[in-house]
Amino acid sequence: MPGIVECRLKKGLNPKEHEDLQILIQKWLKNNLDIIAPGLVLSHFHEQQLTDIVDMMRIVAIDEKNEFKVYLYECDENEPFDHIPSPDEGEGDECPSSSFKEIVVPCLNFEDMWENLIFEIDVKDQLMNYAATAILFGSRHVDLMKICCNRIILFHGEPGTGKTTLCKALAQKLAIRFVPKHYIEARFIEINAHSLFSKWFSESGKLVVALFKSLEHIINDETTLTFLLIDEVESLTAARTAALKGNEPSDSIRVVNALLTEIDKLKYKSNVMIFATSNLPDSIVLSLKDDNDPSIRLWNLSGQLSGLSGRVLRKLPLLAYSRHLIVRYEFLVSLLNNLTESIDELSYLSALEKQSRIEIEARIAK
Repeated sequence: MPGIVECRLKKGLNPKEHEDLQILIQKWLKNNLDIIAPGLVLSHFHEQQLTDIVDMMRIVAIDEKNEFKVYLYECDENEPFDHIPSPDEGEGDECPSSSFKEIVVPCLNFEDMWENLIFEIDVKDQLMNYAATAILFGSRHVDLMKICCNRIILFHGEPGTGKTTLCKALAQKLAIRFVPKHYIEARFIEINAHSLFSKWFSESGKLVVALFKSLEHIINDETTLTFLLIDEVESLTAARTAALKGNEPSDSIRVVNALLTEIDKLKYKSNVMIFATSNLPDSIVLSLKDDNDPSIRLWNLSGQLSGLSGRVLRKLPLLAYSRHLIVRYEFLVSLLNNLTESIDELSYLSALEKQSRIEIEARIAK
């Protein structure tokens, strides 16, 4: 797998010049292997041509063959835009102050977030591999009836552990990877979950529908990669079991049903990835947890996989690639073009077999 280099460009560079710049950067990397190391950040170069064009170069990873994949990007310098509903959209004189925030990514506000997040285990690499694979499968329009790829990720943990920051940092990195090669632009949308509750009975569910209606012009644009963050999702998805027991009013059930319906519609939008954060994962409805993906040699494993649901089986290819299979980008694209013929069938089957064992062991442990 080639090393990864991210280059933030100064404003005003013609996209047509990117190919020439790629050659120039690759040449510089080959000539400076003695100083290159993961984590190295450079903003000045001996070559004046690079200094004039490249604002910052970050060495993310290196490989033994000294091959590099270079990602070129420009950062948006605007602040997040607050969508302020008009009185007609809200509740008259007590209209929510903001339903959602929107910002173009990559952006300066999210720069260095990823590098400044430190976790005890290798969370970031696993998360990046999974999310990037899910987006790539979506951009290739993989049949969801064959491979389960919902592109919904739930982040849960104690308050202050960096869940929301991790979502923003992940969106920044994914935008760098997929814009402009796969999408023209990327947008990060943060929903203010608390603003979706109404003081009027039965109105909360309508606010959820109205919010997603206002996002349609972004979501329906297939040239835009959209990251949708629902922060503190438990405030919207309080467990329906509590409501059914009479502990919650029926309006709470309407909010949950409205949210799940809207999320289910987005399942078929290949350009949309949903992030949800929660401080109280146990309070989230089971149907939302089930749709959350990060939670399997098909031919010779039929006996071992006896008892697993079709939903689990359809997750097998995506999980295998994102977690265990190290391949060149060209190989993955080729496989997506024809899932029945792989260039390296043995490595693919090995990855699937390894993932199936993990899934089975997890089921036994429960």
